[in-house]
Amino acid sequence: MRHIFIINPAAGRTDSSEKLFREIERLCKLRGIEPLIWISEYPGYEYEMTKRMSELFSGEKIRIYCVGGSGTLNSALNAVDNFENVELASIPIGLSNDILKSYGETKKLFKKPENIIDGRVDMLDIGEVNGVRFIDFINFGLKSALLNRYRILKVLAYINPVLYYAPGIIFDLFASKCHDYEITVDGADYSGRYSFVTLMNGKCMGGAVIPIPDAKPNDGVFDILMVKKANPIKKCMLFAKLLQGKLHENSSDVIFLKAREMQVARRDGKPLLLNCDGEKYLSESGCADISFSTDKLSFAVPEKSELC
Repeated sequence: MRHIFIINPAAGRTDSSEKLFREIERLCKLRGIEPLIWISEYPGYEYEMTKRMSELFSGEKIRIYCVGGSGTLNSALNAVDNFENVELASIPIGLSNDILKSYGETKKLFKKPENIIDGRVDMLDIGEVNGVRFIDFINFGLKSALLNRYRILKVLAYINPVLYYAPGIIFDLFASKCHDYEITVDGADYSGRYSFVTLMNGKCMGGAVIPIPDAKPNDGVFDILMVKKANPIKKCMLFAKLLQGKLHENSSDVIFLKAREMQVARRDGKPLLLNCDGEKYLSESGCADISFSTDKLSFAVPEKSELC
């Protein structure tokens, strides 16, 4: 098997790419592995390198280690052409590493690269929206896609990831307008006005918020929260429940579903802004077709890690 490491120096609080490069070299040498190690040079580098490596070694089994955060992993996920030959792994150095939260207390095992190099493979579900892949979540209805363009929130994230994500949701809940959507979920009509809608494949979004604690990335269903139009007071109450992971429990303002697919369209025909694993995606047509890929992700994990 080929072991390929792509390090994102922009992930996390400081640039530790050179130190990681040397550590990975040392660990692989001890195991008789000749790794290929790349340090990302510009936005989109992870996507381009993953696609290039997948094509170059198309006749071999390869494992691509994404050394970064959720965005690094998402870029690689969308670049893979043949999931039968390619495994992905996540070595967490980013502000959000959402898929690892699905491993509960054993997520700490991912911090040591040797645990993943020596580990096993889990088969995870892959979500798709208009051909774009995701493994953790997708949502729409939030005006600014969680304000990831504001530097002040990134500074706060160094203290605690919740300080990055929570203010974004608060702003969006109050600044965003409710829209009329035509929505079909597993063939049933749920059209109406909603503040926002989120589909969870994994357990976490934004590095700290766990809306549905029992969501799992290998159970073949999305856990869906559809938040109806609400006044400011109700929005505050709903936000508190979201942070507590109780938004789906006994609320007339929220529809909770487990389903395999959703079709959505804005009734005004305007573009639909989606957040896929923390990355913005704009559907110019205002429509989105969300479902599971026929492929499964071979995800390399520590031997003693457990999905919870």
